[in-house]
Amino acid sequence: MYLKIYNLIIKMIKLLIYFYLINYNVNAFTLPSNYNVNAFTLPSIFREWHCVGFEKNIDRTKPYKFNIGELPLVTWFDNKNNTHSTINICKHMGATLSNGEISKNGNLICPNHKLEYNYFDKFGVTTIYQNKLWWSYDPINILPPKIPLYNTNYEILYMEFNTNSYITECLTHFMDVNNYYNPIGYDINLQASDVNNYRFDFNNIGISFNYNMLTNLKSNIKLSENYLHYKYPSTLWFKNSKSYRENNRLDYDNIILNINLLPLNITNTMWYITVTFNNLQKSQIKKDIIHKYINNILIKQFELLSNLSNNILLRQKMMTHRKHIIYDNINQDFEYLLKRYKYPDIQLVLNLYNYHRMKNL
Repeated sequence: MYLKIYNLIIKMIKLLIYFYLINYNVNAFTLPSNYNVNAFTLPSIFREWHCVGFEKNIDRTKPYKFNIGELPLVTWFDNKNNTHSTINICKHMGATLSNGEISKNGNLICPNHKLEYNYFDKFGVTTIYQNKLWWSYDPINILPPKIPLYNTNYEILYMEFNTNSYITECLTHFMDVNNYYNPIGYDINLQASDVNNYRFDFNNIGISFNYNMLTNLKSNIKLSENYLHYKYPSTLWFKNSKSYRENNRLDYDNIILNINLLPLNITNTMWYITVTFNNLQKSQIKKDIIHKYINNILIKQFELLSNLSNNILLRQKMMTHRKHIIYDNINQDFEYLLKRYKYPDIQLVLNLYNYHRMKNL
C-alpha cells in the first residue's frame, strides 16, 4: 500500500517538473522550432479498433506482425493463449521482434540479444472477436465493430485482398451507389432506384437503394433491396436481400459483406472481408448464383481501384465527387464524415509513442 502511494507521488513530481521546464524555464528547456503542440496527446485514430487479420490465418506458435499505417506492431500468444502486442522494434538495440520466437513461458524473445517481452511490455490491446484479430491502443468501445445480422447458421466465407490504394479511396468507391449495377441472379445492367441517404450519428452513415425491372406485363418488379453502411474509421458493410417464389413457397436470399480496411502504408490497403449468407439449404445452382454475385461485387471494386491514376497527389486534388453523374450528391454526407479520417503517419505514430512514454513514467 505504502509502496503504491510512494510510486504515485514520484510520478506526480516528475510530471510537475516536466511541465515546469516546458512552460516556465526556457533556459533549462528550449523547444525546437518545429515543436508539435500535440506531441504528447493520444491521436484519436489509435483509440479505434483496427482489424489486423483473420484468426484462422494466424500461427499461434510464432509472433504475428502487422502495420497500422506507419505503426509497426507484433502480437504473440502466451502459454495461456492470451494475446499481447508491442511495437515491432526492440527497445534494446532496434531489432525486429517478429523475427524472434515465443518462449516456453509465453514471452516474446528478441532475435538478437534474447531480451524477453511479457504482459508488462504491452503496447495497446489485442482481442479475438468474431474470428478476427483486433488491436487498439486505448479503445473507446469495449468491443470492436460487429458483423451486422451475424448468424452462425449462415454460410460464412473469409477473404483478404491487398489493394494499391489509399484507404479513403477504398471507402469512397465501396460507398458509391453507381458501382452496384448487377442485381443478384441477373446478367443485366440495371440502374439503382429509390436511393436514400441516412446519417445515424457522427460515426455512421448509410445508403439504401433498390433495383427494379419493367416486365412484359408492364408492372414494376423489385429485384432486390440493398443497403450500404460506413462506420468510422474503417468498417464497411453491404446487405443485399431478394425475395422470390420457388416450389410454390416464398423464399429469400440474404447476403452480407462485412469489410474491415487496414492501411498498410499510404498507398496500400488490406481488405478483410467476411461474407455471410443463407446458403446452406439451397440448391447448387442457387449457391453458384450467389457466389457469382459476391465475386461480381468484389471484382468491380478492385477493377475500379486498379484504374486509378498513379499520380496520387494530383488525383487527390482533382477529385470532386460532385454531380458529374447520377447519385453523386447522395455521397456528400459521406464525404464530410470521411474528412475526419487521419492516416496514421509517422508524426501521429511519434505522438502516440511520446504519449505512451509519458503515461508510463
